[in-house]
Amino acid sequence: MSRIILLVFLILSWNVSAEVKVEYLASLTNESVTKKISPVIIRESPYSYKKTVENLLKAIKGKNYKIIRQQKIDYGFVKKEDESNDLIIYFCNFKLVHTALKTDSRIGQFLPCRITVYEREGKTFLVAINPKVIGRLMHNNGLSNICDKVTQMYIDILDEVTI
Repeated sequence: MSRIILLVFLILSWNVSAEVKVEYLASLTNESVTKKISPVIIRESPYSYKKTVENLLKAIKGKNYKIIRQQKIDYGFVKKEDESNDLIIYFCNFKLVHTALKTDSRIGQFLPCRITVYEREGKTFLVAINPKVIGRLMHNNGLSNICDKVTQMYIDILDEVTI
């Protein structure tokens, strides 16, 4: 899964359109593991970068999640003055995390939840790893059910932010 995260990061840094990135990411899906489920959830925002971040923070809090931190995607890898504007927002619902960890502690490597906001070619995008894929990779039905709920929560948040 760390390869997927690294791959998504590299793909996001490509200087190509979002449609090309989405098509490429979707083509990487391993059908036997994910049953044609996209490994990422991507939305284009009709709003400015700043407004999208504001809307995202509000939507996350509205779903009873706590904002853990906000971090530039390349923080610590480049000099502060060379950091990109790409932002990762980390958030958590502690009750849900407790249930997930009791179900399968391996899920801890994917916590907390996170959504990345980035700009390319004057457009603002939001992207998240699809928890449904993670649930399937763990081969634990209880965890898969929780991941399905979190996937729907991600979709609800991203739809709220971009509508």
